[in-house]
Amino acid sequence: MRMESANTMTRDREESERNVTLPLVYFLGGYHPVNESFIRTPPSNVRLHSRVPVEAFNNFERVGEYASAWTQSKNLADKTFAILRMPRLVPVIGSFDLVHTNGSIIPLTLAPWIASVENPSAFYGFREGWHERRSTRRRLARYLLSRRCRAILPYTEASKRYLMLSLDEWKSDIEQKTQILHPAIDEYLITATEKSIDERFREDHTVKFLFVGNHFFDKGGREALRAFRHLRDKEKCELTIVSSAPSHQEKEFNELLPRLVKEPGVRFYRTGLPRARLMELYKGSDVFVFPSYMDQVPFVLLEAMAAGLPIIGSNAFGIPEMATEGENGFNIKSDILAFPEKGLRTEKHLEEYRRAVMDERNFDGVVEQLVDVMARIVRRPDLMIDMGKKSLSAVERGDFSVQTRNERLAGIYERSLDDRK
Repeated sequence: MRMESANTMTRDREESERNVTLPLVYFLGGYHPVNESFIRTPPSNVRLHSRVPVEAFNNFERVGEYASAWTQSKNLADKTFAILRMPRLVPVIGSFDLVHTNGSIIPLTLAPWIASVENPSAFYGFREGWHERRSTRRRLARYLLSRRCRAILPYTEASKRYLMLSLDEWKSDIEQKTQILHPAIDEYLITATEKSIDERFREDHTVKFLFVGNHFFDKGGREALRAFRHLRDKEKCELTIVSSAPSHQEKEFNELLPRLVKEPGVRFYRTGLPRARLMELYKGSDVFVFPSYMDQVPFVLLEAMAAGLPIIGSNAFGIPEMATEGENGFNIKSDILAFPEKGLRTEKHLEEYRRAVMDERNFDGVVEQLVDVMARIVRRPDLMIDMGKKSLSAVERGDFSVQTRNERLAGIYERSLDDRK
């Protein structure tokens, strides 16, 4: 017994000494759930430091209490852009071997750094006209092409395409530093198993559709509701909606709300549910409906995939790379998108989109597609099971799993740390 205890102590000491010698990476990102798996489950070849506490991710309804310093820093960076037309610059205080930013941030540091990028416009606080001036594009290119920037990591092919279009003059040099690194969802949030998916559908089963999105109109909640109204009299189904609306659409949403909460077959919850309750809703559903017009790489799709749900998505930005047509879901086509499929978004495009998205007549074709796909899924439990398992596989061991992400990220960290001078 004493020898076993001594061996255990020796192993613990060796492990502790090994950890101290590992390179120290500072992860600079905010309170978006996409950052959780980076912070909670980093690759094993580094020590990772972050000022975002992991407990914040299970308390999104109280995130403001955690994020005040981050918000102040972000607001300061946005003001810097307004005055100097500079990208979002955030000072990094401390001694680190490498800095990893997520959220399109340029770190002010002497250490080498890498940047995860959803959309390059985020470097300028999503100010749509940033790319229209060559001087503004050149400033961003200068930072990304600096020797300290070791790697640029777009979330998806769509993210990479926007990056290359934005910085076309420096495309060949930018591309040499670029490697796609998909976001991942932490394993503890995976609630489904292949067995639970097999057991989900029994004879005479009522199919439960779920929509989660805090921009009801922009994310296709209205069209999901319209399609459900066509379907509920013919098929056994229910629809759960978790949603709200931004201030510029609040009036229209509040006008709809009295009818929405009384809609037959519909359960409605306002955005801001505790995470545990939200995960229960995913787990208790059968199909995730998300025909969004505005999303880029939505984390809600990873949450739905972690629950083993087939995805009815859209052709917006990176969604088709997450909901693969005919594999783990379907993608509804819309001509009206917040980010154009070709070219870059401008202020004019955004204004036109915001007007168009509030006119439901523009989306009759979307509703028709939704009715067809939702009915097909209701009538094919075997299809739901197969697609649900493929969703689960993508987050357990596929491109959107922590395992695959960390295998790739460990190599990126190692190459970025090879030459720290």
